[in-house]
Amino acid sequence: MPTASVVNTEELERQERQERQERQERQERLEWQSMLASVLTGEVIRSEKMRLSNNTNARQQAAEHHNQIWLGLRAIVRGRTLNEEQRFVMEARSQVDALLEEVMRFCVQPDRDALEQVTELLQNVDTVERLWPSRKAMMTDRPLYASSEFQRALDILNSWCTVTKSLQIQLKILRNWTGSDSLQVTISPLPLASTDHDSQATPGGQNADPQAAAATEPTFVDRLLKENGLQRTFEKSTLSSLSRLLQRAKENQAQNAEAFAHMGLPTYIDELAMLIAFPVNLMEQFLQLRLDYARRVADPTMIMVDQMMDDARTSLEIACHVKAECSALTREAPGWSIPNCIGPNYEKILMQTLDFFFRLLSWKLKGGSKAVYFKEAEILETEWSFISKLCLFIEGGEWEGARQISNLHTRLLLRVMAYCESQIYSPPQKPEGGLVRWYTRVMDSVRLRARRLYRFARHVHLRFENSGEYHYRSGMQQQLFDALAQSNHCLYYTGTLEPRGIYLVVPHTLAERPERVSEILKYCFAPPGEAAGEESSSDHYVLLIASEGFLWNGTAVHAPMSGDIACWGREQALRIQHRHTDHKTRLLARFLGAAHGWRRMLGWCHHALAQVATVGRLVALVALATQVT
Repeated sequence: MPTASVVNTEELERQERQERQERQERQERLEWQSMLASVLTGEVIRSEKMRLSNNTNARQQAAEHHNQIWLGLRAIVRGRTLNEEQRFVMEARSQVDALLEEVMRFCVQPDRDALEQVTELLQNVDTVERLWPSRKAMMTDRPLYASSEFQRALDILNSWCTVTKSLQIQLKILRNWTGSDSLQVTISPLPLASTDHDSQATPGGQNADPQAAAATEPTFVDRLLKENGLQRTFEKSTLSSLSRLLQRAKENQAQNAEAFAHMGLPTYIDELAMLIAFPVNLMEQFLQLRLDYARRVADPTMIMVDQMMDDARTSLEIACHVKAECSALTREAPGWSIPNCIGPNYEKILMQTLDFFFRLLSWKLKGGSKAVYFKEAEILETEWSFISKLCLFIEGGEWEGARQISNLHTRLLLRVMAYCESQIYSPPQKPEGGLVRWYTRVMDSVRLRARRLYRFARHVHLRFENSGEYHYRSGMQQQLFDALAQSNHCLYYTGTLEPRGIYLVVPHTLAERPERVSEILKYCFAPPGEAAGEESSSDHYVLLIASEGFLWNGTAVHAPMSGDIACWGREQALRIQHRHTDHKTRLLARFLGAAHGWRRMLGWCHHALAQVATVGRLVALVALATQVT
């Protein structure tokens, strides 16, 4: 009996599971049939349309509600009823299109100030924009306002007005700061209003002389140095914001030059030139003040020398940065033509500061301190890495830097030699450890110092190499010039070198770039980034050929050149003027081979060729020499 009960129970459970499964399948079948019927009869589409319509109506109702709130607030602020305010807004909106068309056709009238006209027009646009709760609503209601033409005209007017007002505000701030309408920093600031205490009479019954009081009053530059310091003035004060504003003004002018000209908007060249020249004039006075102080120093201590070197280093860095910024701002752009604001006196003071820095470096090296005695080369390397970068921003600074650093290096070597001779020929009577040990220590010291100095000399020598010179056979002169003319080179007639028997030949890519040719001829050493000969262009070379006379059958360019150019007087010589000679030397050795008798003639980067089999090879070499740069 128990067994039969268990069997019946299992059978019942199985039947119940089967019935539940059948009911679930019937329910799913009914749901699927219902969904299919809804799709076939269009009920799904109607329900979706109703849902979307409800959402749209809700958004429209919300927008209308917000519009009513905005309109009600306007009515409350203006003391009107809702209907009166709504009627006023609708009437005002009907007149907006005329103003929008006026913006698109705007042109400055000559009888009024341009800034006043633009400001008034932009204020009117702001007024009509307040007739809508948002710019998006105005764009929806007025397609002309949303058009790209109107938005372009509005952006141009806004940018011009913003930059012009900022320039005027900056000019007013600087005028109040310097006390001069022309921003002359050499003039003492305007005297403050006198008080009763300040206007007391002298014991003799006379008031103090105002000219004497003005003479004793510190100048603007003196006050600025005492209050802020040089670095803070140019990097963290008003001048930093002035630099950003001028760069923004130039970018704005360059981007919208055509539109500004079409609208007749002025550029205020005089005010811009005054603002650009102000940092240059201020820096010039700073440097002059530092030099005047330095000239009064007779016998400085090493602490004073270090302090003055730090000041000179900071002054040179900021002065070169100011010059670079001024040069960038005065560089011509569309609608932007500012005269050069860097005078010759600025370059002169820069050169004097550089010369004074070398004088301080000389004082430091000959100070006699043991800390300096064995670190002469390290000091030179550190200062040269700084000087070689700044010399490129100073007119004539490359040659001055090369001359000064070579002079210092020579004097250090002479000092090492003098020390060696003095110790060898005048040893102490009874040196500790004996005379042999004394000589050993002296020679080790001399060898260490000389080795470091020679290593520095090799490093500097690589930077100074900038040309390669070669000789050609006397009967091959005309063939050389013919080959150059056939290889797309141009005769560059300067009017100054030719009377000395020197002729320039340049690639055709440099024919219309006289500033680049002058730069190649006048530079002394390559920038730090090009020390390894990483010049990307393939036309950065000039050929100088010494000859009494020849016939040129190619293109000739007349470009007068001013300034002194270092040239040589040997006949039948060809010089390849370039940033680096390392590429030329490698290419010549690979192209012609060692059998042609190439030898180094001079230590300062000149090379001489004893014999050349064909002129074609030399010309091909000159053309190919730049492909490895």
